[in-house]
Amino acid sequence: PGKDYIILPGGHEGTAEYWRFCRDTLGLNDDQVLFTSGSCFNLDDDVDDELVSKMKALVASSSEKFALFPYGVTSNFLRWANQFRELGVSVFGEEFEWVQEYGHKGILHRHMSCLDKPSLMEEIDPKITVALGY
Repeated sequence: PGKDYIILPGGHEGTAEYWRFCRDTLGLNDDQVLFTSGSCFNLDDDVDDELVSKMKALVASSSEKFALFPYGVTSNFLRWANQFRELGVSVFGEEFEWVQEYGHKGILHRHMSCLDKPSLMEEIDPKITVALGY
């Protein structure tokens, strides 16, 4: 109980340095971090089968419950995270469909590709003052 894991982008000295700072400051252990290969800038793009296997082994070898807390629920996050459903791992985040519909600035501003379509706020109440922007 009380043991958390974090996935961080690998191959980046600044991130590794930040991990060491957090580890030392918070009293964490090196076995609590999983680094990606560092071949892709976006962490979710960089989670490969090897890393998924390591994470599955952690979940399967524990009697504790696990949850994933993504920065954002994207299709690339779901690509690897959905593999954990059968292990009872939950995701703390919005449903992907909700993110697709509302998880962008279009909730406040009109989109550049369709300036004649009101933003969600404008549809709710045209009297709500929203700063112009795209």
